[in-house]
Amino acid sequence: MVEEMATVSPRGIFVEFSHDDTDQSISERFEQQVCNYPGNLAIKTADQQLTYGELNLLANRLARFVLREVRDTRPVAILMEHGASAIIAVLAALKASRTFLCLDPGLPDIRIRQILGDFGSDSLITDNGSFRVAAELLEGRRTIVNMEDCDRGIDSNNLEIPTSPDSIAYVLYTSGSTGKPKGVMRTHRIDLCNIKHVTNTLKITHDDRLTLLGSYSTGQGMTDIFSALLNGAALFPRNLKADGFHGLGEWLVQERITFYHSAATVFRQFTNSLRGGEIFPHLRIIRLGAEAVSWKDIQSYKKCFTDICLLANELSCSEASTYSQFVINKQMTITEIVPVGYPVEGKEILILDENGNLLGPGAVGEIAVRSRFLSPGYWNNPDLTDLAFHQDKNDPGYRIYRTGDLGRKASDGCLEHLGRKDGQVQIRGYRVECREVELALLHDPVVEQAFVTHGQDDQDQAYLIAYVVCREDTRPTVSELRAQLSRRLPNFMLPAAFVFIDALPLTVTGKIDRGALPKPALARPPLDASYISPRNPIEKSIAAICSEILNISTIGVHDNLFDLGGHSISAMQIVNRVMKTFQIDIPMKCFYDSPTVGGLSALIASSRESEKGAVTFPQNTSNAPPLREAARPARILPSIAQEAMLRLERLFPDFHQFNVPTAYRLSGDLDVTALRQSLIRLGERHECLRTVFTEENGDDYQEILESVPVDFELLDLREFPIAERVSKARELFREESRRPFNLAHGPLFRVALFRLSDEDHVLAVTLHQLVSDGWSMRILLRDLAELYRSNLQGNRAQLPDLPIQFADFSLWQREALRSGLMDGQLSYWKNQLREPLTPLEFSETASRSDETDLFIARKEISISGKLYQSVKTLAREEKTTPYVILLTALTILLSRCLRQEDIRVGTLVANRHRKELENLIGHFVNTIIVRAKITASLSFRELAQQIKATTVSAYSNQDLPFEALLQSIEKDSTTRGDKLAPVLFIFQNEPEPVLLPKLTFSALEDFHKSSTPEVELTDFDLVISIKEGADGLTGFLVYKFFVFDETMIARLIQNFESLLEGIVDNPDRSVFALQSAIEI
Repeated sequence: MVEEMATVSPRGIFVEFSHDDTDQSISERFEQQVCNYPGNLAIKTADQQLTYGELNLLANRLARFVLREVRDTRPVAILMEHGASAIIAVLAALKASRTFLCLDPGLPDIRIRQILGDFGSDSLITDNGSFRVAAELLEGRRTIVNMEDCDRGIDSNNLEIPTSPDSIAYVLYTSGSTGKPKGVMRTHRIDLCNIKHVTNTLKITHDDRLTLLGSYSTGQGMTDIFSALLNGAALFPRNLKADGFHGLGEWLVQERITFYHSAATVFRQFTNSLRGGEIFPHLRIIRLGAEAVSWKDIQSYKKCFTDICLLANELSCSEASTYSQFVINKQMTITEIVPVGYPVEGKEILILDENGNLLGPGAVGEIAVRSRFLSPGYWNNPDLTDLAFHQDKNDPGYRIYRTGDLGRKASDGCLEHLGRKDGQVQIRGYRVECREVELALLHDPVVEQAFVTHGQDDQDQAYLIAYVVCREDTRPTVSELRAQLSRRLPNFMLPAAFVFIDALPLTVTGKIDRGALPKPALARPPLDASYISPRNPIEKSIAAICSEILNISTIGVHDNLFDLGGHSISAMQIVNRVMKTFQIDIPMKCFYDSPTVGGLSALIASSRESEKGAVTFPQNTSNAPPLREAARPARILPSIAQEAMLRLERLFPDFHQFNVPTAYRLSGDLDVTALRQSLIRLGERHECLRTVFTEENGDDYQEILESVPVDFELLDLREFPIAERVSKARELFREESRRPFNLAHGPLFRVALFRLSDEDHVLAVTLHQLVSDGWSMRILLRDLAELYRSNLQGNRAQLPDLPIQFADFSLWQREALRSGLMDGQLSYWKNQLREPLTPLEFSETASRSDETDLFIARKEISISGKLYQSVKTLAREEKTTPYVILLTALTILLSRCLRQEDIRVGTLVANRHRKELENLIGHFVNTIIVRAKITASLSFRELAQQIKATTVSAYSNQDLPFEALLQSIEKDSTTRGDKLAPVLFIFQNEPEPVLLPKLTFSALEDFHKSSTPEVELTDFDLVISIKEGADGLTGFLVYKFFVFDETMIARLIQNFESLLEGIVDNPDRSVFALQSAIEI
């Protein structure tokens, strides 16, 4: 007897999916949701979101386009990548009353051709992204319908084509024991009955937000699509193959996902990738299926998710849909086998012996499903259908399907799943016929015999083992076998281990003796690549990580990790472990480009060539003493950068130039008391937030207070009409951003909270630049989030120790300068900026004065995600960062605009390459000058490598304060400091997500724009500030009135974007050719 299933509560108003709702077509049910919720969000991807009304309009147009292009009534295939376009095509096929098949473009060509041949379709729907693949596959023998050729003028009303609920809606292809995939037919009624079960048991409403993590060519994917779109809910596709698990948790929080669905293996790797402090306030259902769920998975669920979240463990197959379900809450105790529960409505579960006789409670046998709602059978294969499906002798209206899974029932009917009966096995959520893999192996001419079975790794993950008998005196490498198989089979069907043996052991009856098969060895198998041992500490550390995950004792630098048994899940594990170990981000695509220890080592080296995500560098070249906690004198001078800032503050006391305002939206249950306490603890942790600045006899000093009252104000805006609250908050934020600080009394950090409603707030944070910089804001938000979490949960905050404080850095910096320990860096910079320095003037007629020099204007800039992705791809090719590619492009543009070859650009460095500074709040940022000699004959690649080398060298000499450099240059030469560089280029990486318990946190960029000052104290004529975001690059240009007008700046932005497009299109073009295309 097991515990009673948990009760599911809906989110919002629940509308039951009735029996009558199954007596129609899928498209009719969808159109009802469109009528009920036309403005509701239907689909959201990284680059597109559609309401139900918009989705319906696009599907209707495409359906008519398909009917126009494909005249006959034969079925259609759909070939597209994971995203909104594929879902539009699915709905279009349903509306056109065409049986359809979904194909994953990532499948091998041979397998796609096999499936298309069996399906018998002469028509294929695709888009621009997959058109080339479709054309190569079909070779003119079929009609290709490119949905992006669909005319916007096509009628977008519903088609009203009558479709029987018992007609075939689509076909799902699964692995087949004959070596050919088999197509499982799905009717409209069967899918509607399945969605009825999911909806009613898990209480899906139009307020839910569902994931789509599985391929839309699988049963899991189709169920997710229809579970959302047939209930008015929102669907959120995410391509795990491309994106990996990194960022999945943040995505679930950011998109307020309420309903998560995946295979158990995917869930296992997802929870393993979590850091431990994540809160998923909106998630109420985790739905797992496709393979066995272990008690360890239940432990992970209890550990990682809130009390409102329930876990639904289900058993399903393409032939019978979901047929068993068990809902678990965090109070249940499960220590051994996790039950899959009880039959769903309309299904009966039988346990049968080898002869088809019914077994009683406790007996182990094959699981069979009895129902009126099973698949009609296999597409174009009546013989196989008759073998798999049987009429119930006692009731001809029912049929029985034997699943091939083993199980047993408890006395109350609760089902336990005990694995596969035959050669089928679940690999990472996919059902695989081992016989099909064997037949693919036999296509290799040197393979005499092959036997494929499965094993369990140390983490209880199933993997395939191939035993291979080769022709005499010939033996292929594992690399060659995998390459041959990958042309015929998808990745999940490739064996993780290959064992070469002289003969397959047999029993006395002539069957393969499984017990006599040798276990896969831990030793490195024969590969194409020669073995090269790890050559340095980084490669040794990476190799150790890979050895542990792949269970291979020895791994060479150039060994392809997939040839050693790696697969998509282990690849994500390796990348996640490397990212945690080396504290860098590695996109999964970069790993796939070079899946070796050497490739990962190169990515780490490249990642350390610029700061924090554009990356940090190793140690610099100065002889400065180590940073440590220093003895504090009675009076502490400010840092060099602070000293310069204080002089300007005294000269212009009414400016708010040095205020750093930011605003954030907090949605959810906010504990204001916990927030206030967290701000107090934040000030206790960071001395900078307790620092004030005093003046005595013309000298400035910093004073650290023992404590300082937190400047926190709560303003309730609920008295205003709802429509006016946000604009009122924006107005108050603008005032807050311009309010001056009292430097002598402090604090130089204040927070205002604007309450829009009980669960909607705007958090305004303003710091003085004396105690902050861009890096500091990331630390402030990270620490605040962790302190808030610990205050709510009553435990210790998990934050890194701070070995020093900012005052220690100030003392260290001045001592290094006083004792001459930075003279080496000073010599480097003087050499870099040695005369002659060609004047760089944008306008020879500009009238400069002390007054006009202060007035600035601002212009927004954006670079599309597609173009920026190409920039990042080029950066990987050049083993550098996007920052270097953008900086190189900017120098080419400036050379053309200024008509000069000697180009100097200012840029900011975090100046935190020392470990002691990584977690401190304070003003550490420094300015450096990158000088480039623009030679017209150089290719872009050659110039980028030169600027990369210059930048690396400059970063290695970033300790020297820019103000000290200016003072020395102006003392020893005729060059004025404001003539060194006319342009400052600032590049910021995408900010890390902020995770707060029970809250959704997002930056309010439009608030920031409203607080822009009209005057700015800067020596630069032009400041270009851009940052990474989900949709590419965004930012702004700040320019001086007396140098530029708005038309000049607009042309500059247009030229920069056009130049980038020309560069990524052909980076081998010469600088001269690139500049010739720029119109001044």
